[in-house]
Amino acid sequence: MTTSIKNYTNTFNIRGKEIEITAPARFDDATQKVVPDMKLDNAAVKMAHKNIVKCSILLNLKKLKHYDKSGI
Repeated sequence: MTTSIKNYTNTFNIRGKEIEITAPARFDDATQKVVPDMKLDNAAVKMAHKNIVKCSILLNLKKLKHYDKSGI
């Protein structure tokens, strides 16, 4: 099997918000399907985690601003 590396976009739904993560992934040249690659997969998971944390922080900040404006 011959493979190549291309960007792959995955969409995650977090608290009703869609987050797209684009990271390099290994593809089978014959089928164009993603095949496992531990190094690339781990890097994609780290990217997704960073974006999820960032999204969570932003959502919490929006909640704090809402509470601040409402006087609670």
